[in-house]
Amino acid sequence: MATIQSLTDMSHWQTLWEEVNVPNAPSLLIFKRSPTCPTSFWAEGIFRGYVAALPERESLLIYSVDVVAARPISRQIAADTGIQHESPQAILINAGPKIAWNASHGDIDNEALTQYVPA
Repeated sequence: MATIQSLTDMSHWQTLWEEVNVPNAPSLLIFKRSPTCPTSFWAEGIFRGYVAALPERESLLIYSVDVVAARPISRQIAADTGIQHESPQAILINAGPKIAWNASHGDIDNEALTQYVPA
């Protein structure tokens, strides 16, 4: 079963962002959520359910960002990726870095996760 790690430290994000620039680096799947938003709660349930069914593997690192408690990290992710911040939001970053997929709100569903995040 794959695990979701909390991303709470800016230096950790900066390291991840630098590492994804290396050829053959693991992909990063980032889930940005608000602890006070019902839509985030709903999307997080879908996201966690999908991730729980994934096998653990070194080629995919999965992180969750609380956009209230870790606002600077959330903003830096938006700046680094060029993807406007939304919450809830899922972003898949492949080596390069290449944004392979991103979605927000109701677009984070099992169909999209199955299509863009390999099992």
